[in-house]
Amino acid sequence: MEKKKNESKTLESKKLHNFLLGLVAAMSLTLVAFEWKKDVVVEKKPHDYPIESKWEEETPPIYRAKPKELPQPKVSPDLPPAPSPEPVPDPFPQPDPDPSPTPDPVGPIDVGDLFGDEVLVDDPIPAPTRFPSKMPEFPGGDKELYAFLSKHMKYPAFERSNNVEGKVYVQFVIDENGKIKDVEIVRGVMGGEGLNKEAMRVIQSMPNWTPGYQGDKKVPVIHVLAINFTLN
Repeated sequence: MEKKKNESKTLESKKLHNFLLGLVAAMSLTLVAFEWKKDVVVEKKPHDYPIESKWEEETPPIYRAKPKELPQPKVSPDLPPAPSPEPVPDPFPQPDPDPSPTPDPVGPIDVGDLFGDEVLVDDPIPAPTRFPSKMPEFPGGDKELYAFLSKHMKYPAFERSNNVEGKVYVQFVIDENGKIKDVEIVRGVMGGEGLNKEAMRVIQSMPNWTPGYQGDKKVPVIHVLAINFTLN
């Protein structure tokens, strides 16, 4: 009985020993396998046919404009040459710098031989002035002037019936002889045509004034009167 137990222990120890040896051998082979080096050569086989690419870059077409043909001018070989312009005469010709004097068969004319020894020239008509050195005057002065206007002035019937009133400014010229002329309305009454006409009528009927003076010379004078039409 004891002999069988010893044999089994011996077998068990051998199994363990064999297992360890096998494990060491396996690990050794594994290490050898990892460290083993071998050159690998890859052979390239040449192609039996050339490889052609089917992709071709497309170039866009170029369009060039055709130059426009200009019409050629027609030349007429038989046309005569254009005539040269005729010179235009100078409307203001320059006198000859050294003209030959032409003798006057008549000779110089003396004005005194035609009209006598004196040449009479009329005095120019003086223009009317507004501010002479001495103003013209109605006969008897301003008091008589107002009395004359009040006596001869008549109120027109139409303006009286329509209650039309107003002031009429009359301008006239007292010439160098004292006469009244160039009577006109400077400013009249609106809607009172009868008043305007009556004022002009009375001014034109005035007697001659004493003329105005510029220095010691009689001159025509422009005068303005304001005639006021009022109804009582």
